Amino acid sequence: MARGIKKLIASALIGSLIILPGVLLAQERRGAMVVVTRKSAGQVAGELIAVKQDSLLLLSPVGKDESVDIPDIWTIEIVRKHKAGSGFLIGFLAGGIAGGVLGSQWNKGDSSYKGKAILPGALLFGALSGLVGLGIGAATGADKMIELGKMPNPDVKKALDGLRMKARMRG
Repeated sequence: MARGIKKLIASALIGSLIILPGVLLAQERRGAMVVVTRKSAGQVAGELIAVKQDSLLLLSPVGKDESVDIPDIWTIEIVRKHKAGSGFLIGFLAGGIAGGVLGSQWNKGDSSYKGKAILPGALLFGALSGLVGLGIGAATGADKMIELGKMPNPDVKKALDGLRMKARMRG
């Protein structure tokens, strides 16, 4: 290959490494997934597109826009991703490392037991820490319920302002 072609290919690769992460980060922001229970009839679920002065605009899973009037809303449930699995994994790994280190220090003076407590220590501490992480992950990923039907008007306005921050279009 000619030297000029190699420089061109190298320049193109370097340029793509600089440009592509910006393109990937420029993806459109997603709104929170919500389930709205109406006072009159039924529920509406979908992505929260916008919180307007007198209504919520949702995009249903089938791609249909739906507007729900604020006075007609009883509750709004913000559906969050549950983090129990990742909490367990992080806890298990952290506890396993700590348990392995403690197990390696166990009976350090007696050479016949040297290193035999590493695996049991790692598994025991890993399992216990994993269960703690599971509980913490489940608690942080719990859905949030906003009961508009029971709130006075000033509190409804505050709740809607907070909900506006979770919409795709914040303005």
